Amino acid sequence: MKRTVIAPAFIIACLAISGCVVRSVYQWLPEEYRATDISLTGTWHDAQAKSTVFFRQEGETKYYDVLFVQEENKQSRFTAALYRMDNTLFLMVGPEDRKDAGIFAILPGYLLFKAELNGNTMKLYGMDLDSFGNRIQKQKIQSMENGNKDDGYVLLSNTSNMTAFVKSQIKDASFFKQEPLYNFQKMASK
Repeated sequence: MKRTVIAPAFIIACLAISGCVVRSVYQWLPEEYRATDISLTGTWHDAQAKSTVFFRQEGETKYYDVLFVQEENKQSRFTAALYRMDNTLFLMVGPEDRKDAGIFAILPGYLLFKAELNGNTMKLYGMDLDSFGNRIQKQKIQSMENGNKDDGYVLLSNTSNMTAFVKSQIKDASFFKQEPLYNFQKMASK
């Protein structure tokens, strides 16, 4: 994934929708878990959340350039890729490839969502933050000191530690929220 910074508007959008987010400075999962057999290319809409997301791929890359549009035409850009571990799909959202000076002033971050794909339907689930602090403490995942379920968490452990953490948690149904954050429907292309 392009390693610059996550769009601040996306973080603000997630904070407004879910109360807070969990972001990792390093990627959650390595390339070996990428799910390249599924395409998200196209336009997806969630009428209830009044959100539309556009996934685009250029060339042979399996990373998506993503445009996320919310109410009042609020827009955020980032990259994303699908990953698979133990038959569970994840959408990892990462920093947009920026070339301006703003890259020096923004903390990078990767978000991880559980994804359920069924035909033209995609549900994305955010992490359940009620027990998240205990989980990272028990697994010795490094994080910034002031993280909590109300203000969010910033994880500092490297990708191999993050991968082991995800592996240890995915069988626990309460690792992610029970209700999806988004219920996207793929829109027919013209």
